[in-house]
Amino acid sequence: MHPIIALVAWLPLAWPVPAACEDTVLVVPKVESIQFWGMVRQGAMDAGVERGVRVLYRGPLAHESDDRQRAIIEQGLAQGVDAVVVAPSSVDALTDVTLAARDKGVPLVVIDSALGDGWQVSFVATDNLEAGRVAARFLLSGVPGGGTILLLRHKEGSSATEKREVGFAAEVEAGGRHDILLSDYLGVSQGNAYHRTMSLLRGRPEISGVFASGEIATMGCIQAIRELGLAGKVRVVGFDDTPDIRRALADGVLQGVMVQQPYRMGRVGVETACDALAGKPVEKRIVTEAVLVTSPDGFSPYGLTNP
Repeated sequence: MHPIIALVAWLPLAWPVPAACEDTVLVVPKVESIQFWGMVRQGAMDAGVERGVRVLYRGPLAHESDDRQRAIIEQGLAQGVDAVVVAPSSVDALTDVTLAARDKGVPLVVIDSALGDGWQVSFVATDNLEAGRVAARFLLSGVPGGGTILLLRHKEGSSATEKREVGFAAEVEAGGRHDILLSDYLGVSQGNAYHRTMSLLRGRPEISGVFASGEIATMGCIQAIRELGLAGKVRVVGFDDTPDIRRALADGVLQGVMVQQPYRMGRVGVETACDALAGKPVEKRIVTEAVLVTSPDGFSPYGLTNP
């Protein structure tokens, strides 16, 4: 990271002073720089306007960071936020701060990725296990002759992507006609995803299909497939929705992509936090839909704004 950016990322946060009698909901994404989280932000902000609450959107700036998420929540609790909505970067990294929220009587809603231990009033997310299974069934339908399927894994401890990977691998293994090759964990860098995918695909003609379990892995895979001239030769299914992913689907680099509803995830997360603040009963588990998109005109209504 550039040293100036690093300095800014760790400066104390400026917390706006809420208007009198106005509740404040702190929303903490995994990272602010990814397209997906920009859509979550819009949904959260729109819900805040409609519910008459102040939404503070604070997250790690460029890369996922458990420590940064924890520091943001700790500061929010110290400054008196009324509710927290968080997407944990790792399954067990935020246990202590979720318990601190409980002890302060601050409702905490988890979105996107599950907590392990800890406390929450509700969990709002895709059914990632089923999304992985759907992706596998579609990919396998296009490579009936067998071969090896490459599974590009995102990050150890990220429950959302791990569940997709488990669902995908289980479906491939159940089919009994394909071998599966697991990548190491690619992490949060698109550059690393690209380089690792290049090395795994180069000189491996037995690979007939690839599944990338998240946006970063998908973007790195797209770049590698283009450079190796494998578009249309290897069947590729990705995850999430960006302009580059849409172009890759239109160009035949991707054959399918699982598209979530990040706008709705952010919106419902804040709405649920507001309901909990008001003492209303809230659902413990709220599923936001993911759909398989196989053509450029198939994104609506799951597009970049998800209104």
